[in-house]
Amino acid sequence: MTMLGEWIKQLIMIVMVSIIADMLLPTKSMQKYVRAVLGVAIIAAMIQPLTPFFRQDWADKMANAASTELMKDTSVGNGTGSDISLAGYQHELVTEQQSETNVMVADAVLESLPQALRAHVTQLSVTHGDTPPELQATVDVDTADADVCSQIQQFVVRTLQVPSDQVVVRQNGGD
Repeated sequence: MTMLGEWIKQLIMIVMVSIIADMLLPTKSMQKYVRAVLGVAIIAAMIQPLTPFFRQDWADKMANAASTELMKDTSVGNGTGSDISLAGYQHELVTEQQSETNVMVADAVLESLPQALRAHVTQLSVTHGDTPPELQATVDVDTADADVCSQIQQFVVRTLQVPSDQVVVRQNGGD
């Protein structure tokens, strides 16, 4: 934020110097040259924040600056604190990604269910949606009809392409 403030101060100072210089010029013939030079100075000051983007390694510098800002508040101060906080941050990202994957898989299966079966599903949840061998699907239904429960289970098994023991249909409304 301080960079933005410094940039705005610099622009204001250049504009003020330009106005004063324009007012102090005695002849009209010099005004157009001075205005041109001061205009170029103002333009140069305006594009100054953009010059780092013209360097080849600007993306790396921006990423490093962002990561140091992120780690500034979370580091403990003993040198390993930033490693711990980085590992925690990475773990948090992985956990969030797995959670989103589980929700997306569950939503996709629920949307693909035929309407007649979907009407009986109260909740469909998936765990380990990103690793099919460990995937577990739990379907809560509001019916005690074993045939409907079996159809829902078979459809989910076919859709997810997993063994039937990885899909559990719970009757919570009929019992």
